[in-house]
Amino acid sequence: MTVLLKQTETEAPPAPPMHVSDAATPLRARQPMAAHMKCLPGDARPVLPYPNGWFAACFSHELKRGAVLIRPLMEREIVLYRTQSGLVRVIEPYCPHMGAHLGHGGRVEGENLVCPFHRLKFGPEGGCVHTGRAGPTPRMALTARHAREHNGLVFTWVHHEGHSPSWELPVHDMSGWSRPAFVHHEQEGYFQNSGENSVDVIHFDTIHRFGQPEMSARVVDNQLEVRMSATLMGKPMFLHLTNYDAATMYGHFTVPSLGLQAVVRAYSTPNTRLRWSLRIVTTLKVERFARWPAGVRSALYALMKPLAGVWSDRTSHQDTRIWDHRGLPGSFKLMAEERPAALYQRWVSQFYSCDFPGVKPSATDRPSHKET
Repeated sequence: MTVLLKQTETEAPPAPPMHVSDAATPLRARQPMAAHMKCLPGDARPVLPYPNGWFAACFSHELKRGAVLIRPLMEREIVLYRTQSGLVRVIEPYCPHMGAHLGHGGRVEGENLVCPFHRLKFGPEGGCVHTGRAGPTPRMALTARHAREHNGLVFTWVHHEGHSPSWELPVHDMSGWSRPAFVHHEQEGYFQNSGENSVDVIHFDTIHRFGQPEMSARVVDNQLEVRMSATLMGKPMFLHLTNYDAATMYGHFTVPSLGLQAVVRAYSTPNTRLRWSLRIVTTLKVERFARWPAGVRSALYALMKPLAGVWSDRTSHQDTRIWDHRGLPGSFKLMAEERPAALYQRWVSQFYSCDFPGVKPSATDRPSHKET
């Protein structure tokens, strides 16, 4: 049976829903949405997994004798300390006894690290050596991490499948160069921006104003070597860049007409998914200085050191102001002259144990490199 509901005289008929766009443009007259447009809720940049390799934890001058430091690393914390004899140790932060955080109140006594909770002492090899109480010393040890110190930084090793170091970062002989200038930036966005920047030939023109840049790239002994020529203030300059892993880059700049060379070493360390640390070390060499007495040469280089730091800081800021807001590396379309950037994406994949957009999974180990 059908029931008809009668509207009372006091009720007005409901008005149909009104959309301004419907009134302005009939439905059939609207243009179809372009194929490249999407309807997404806000800005949600995807995150990258963390790579394997060596990562800079601090500058050497930050870790003085007897110092204990806490540093972020891949959404965790690590503790660094230096014994009175100068040994550097990198450990997991928690005491094996009852879990006190050794970076909060832990202290160095001679060669030992002392827990702030129950005053247990741990020797430089990690084992407990003293309790301060009667009875046998417990058989427990700190959880140590592989660590290296060279070229003015302290590094620690990370491998997401638990493998020990399978290569070493090179030690560069900087004899005859100026004392290093250090720059440290805390960055937003993707830590891989720094390495990808080294193979972006066009940005050397658009951002850094290098004239007529030309670039080539190749993989040599599992390192990515990049060579570039350009002009700087009208003078020919040459750049030789070496990427050792996903986090470490060495750049050698030469301006022959000025007899000037600069070495820039850049180290990227992921702190969290979209926060990372960039540490830069810059040294200079001027050919004509070699003919002058050592004292005069040292004084001139001392004057140039602040200039090197200012130049490095200013140049890196030109990049980092864009990196902070950039989208996912490896997910973009490239132009014909950007072949080095495509090679970088294939090369860097070896340092990841899992897949993500723009990088294919591959072997996680690589041949060892001898230190030079």
